[in-house]
Amino acid sequence: MGLGMNPQTAPLIEAEQVQLNLERAYYQALTGCEDELNKLLNEPSLAAFSIAEEFVDRILHAQDTRKEFRRFLSKYRKEVWPATYNQSEQLRTVALNWKTAVNTIEPFQGKTRYQFA
Repeated sequence: MGLGMNPQTAPLIEAEQVQLNLERAYYQALTGCEDELNKLLNEPSLAAFSIAEEFVDRILHAQDTRKEFRRFLSKYRKEVWPATYNQSEQLRTVALNWKTAVNTIEPFQGKTRYQFA
């Protein structure tokens, strides 16, 4: 006990100090628990965000890869599948020749007589 203190009030002052210390410790513990709980609440959100972000990156990368492969393959498809694409090319040539022939005779469609100049 300090000098000049009344021996009867000393236990009261000590009890008040103990109460203040306990309340201070209680609020510090409460704040610490709240901070830790907030961290735990954010962690799953961050984990889910990371998983979603990685998924989107993989999808975009896969789409880019698919596009690049198609560009590459379009250049060399005749060499990779000669039977399929050479036949397609032949059919395309026949169709083009047929269209040219039809366009050539189209002006004469419906005419019964031909005029020779």
